[in-house]
Amino acid sequence: MRPNPDWLRDALLPSATNFHYFPVYQLPLSLIPALTGWRPEVMHALNFVLYSAVGLALFQWLRKLDAGVFAAALASLFFLSRGINYEVVAWVTGLGYLVVVLLTVATCSWWYDFLRGKGRKYLAWTIAGFAGAVFTIEHGMLLLPLYLLLEWTMHPGPGGWWGLGRNAGDRSGRWGRFAGLWLRRAARYVPFVLVVVDFMTIKLGHHGSLLSSQVGPPTAAVEPIPSGERALEALPPERMWHRVFNTPSRAYRDLLMAPSYLVLPIGTSSGADDSWLTRRASLVLLPWLALHVWLLWKGPPLARFLLGWMYLYLLPVAVASVPQARYFFLATVPAAGLVGLGLSRLAGRLRARVPGRAPEVLAVLLLVAVAGGESVFIRARLKEWRLASDLMQQTLSDLQQDVTAGAREVYLVNFPHGVRGPYWPAYAFGVAAEHLNLMLRPPRPDLTIHPVHDRSFVEGRWPTVGAYASVEQVRGRLRPPQVVAHEFLGRPPWIQPVN
Repeated sequence: MRPNPDWLRDALLPSATNFHYFPVYQLPLSLIPALTGWRPEVMHALNFVLYSAVGLALFQWLRKLDAGVFAAALASLFFLSRGINYEVVAWVTGLGYLVVVLLTVATCSWWYDFLRGKGRKYLAWTIAGFAGAVFTIEHGMLLLPLYLLLEWTMHPGPGGWWGLGRNAGDRSGRWGRFAGLWLRRAARYVPFVLVVVDFMTIKLGHHGSLLSSQVGPPTAAVEPIPSGERALEALPPERMWHRVFNTPSRAYRDLLMAPSYLVLPIGTSSGADDSWLTRRASLVLLPWLALHVWLLWKGPPLARFLLGWMYLYLLPVAVASVPQARYFFLATVPAAGLVGLGLSRLAGRLRARVPGRAPEVLAVLLLVAVAGGESVFIRARLKEWRLASDLMQQTLSDLQQDVTAGAREVYLVNFPHGVRGPYWPAYAFGVAAEHLNLMLRPPRPDLTIHPVHDRSFVEGRWPTVGAYASVEQVRGRLRPPQVVAHEFLGRPPWIQPVN
């Protein structure tokens, strides 16, 4: 994050160079740091506050849907304890996901009030919140099917969802009422469709395409040694089915990863796409399907709504994406609701056999045990992020010394994209090496930085970025003190001058 004099224009006006258009997200991301002196701790504190607000909002939302106080409290606490949410909370850029989840809970609450006949003002609030979510991040468009799901499961009307049930009134005119019912339903969803069309029109007008891929295109020539970044982006064939989708087998295993992140202790997984369940995918298929069928068939309407809500977010990721930690955040809210309902029901069944508060205490202890299992995952991520932070600080310190000595060009050999871990990289620099000069105090736009690599991975620890150049080639370009170089290592001291 750095000062940008054109922040308002960049936030509000679509850019042909930026595929995403999210003005609601970009405005606070630029305005708040500008007002608080570009202090990152302010943005981190804001994320923690918003994350806590999501937990409270989940409690209130479940109570509105007639969940018990105990079930809603368990769900809220379980959500707040999930380790997979670390990325959204710790990253300043996770603000967009937090805003969308808050708008999700708020608009669903308003939509539910509108469905129950509390007035058109709740419809207006829902439309406004939906537009805010869509223009925050594209995931907001999934709210439209979520509203349909909410109406179908929680407020289908006197004649049921189809309007043909026993309480539909006079059977002789039920088909006419059926047609009228669906026309009225379609009419009230039109404003949401118009918001989506407006958003898509803006994107299509500036980019000529509605879809994008983060997979790098093939290089024009064979690289002597491909960069570690490109090596990571080279997806396996099972994630390039028809060039866009994951294979059905891979999609199923990605769905099996979700319980390890959303419900079970995260220790049941051993990598980003590897867990106890995925290693036994064929054995757990029938029990996994049976559990879903039972919940849909015998579960209460609230459980069916939460299950559908969860899969609205999981299915697109499993079918056509490479899962990242932040992608699961949107599904942790309904998953926590299911856990709260399940533990509360378990305590209720035990209450008939065990006197006193023992069932509730056992449910809380089970929740604490699962939450405690997240600590192993979090400690491992903190270790990776600590190393990434040390690398950043040491690099900036070395650059500051180079500038003081009169450097005008700096080569960074084996420059790391991030610290590679068993799950996801702890991003240290990303692909922003050329902008490190603007992080110096004061910024030095006259300093040119060249990231290069002479091998894909530094002892398998992190991926390297930049153009290919051997250390010998870099040495031939050095002209101290004007042109200097540093090399990143896979061991302490991690970075050293190239002489």
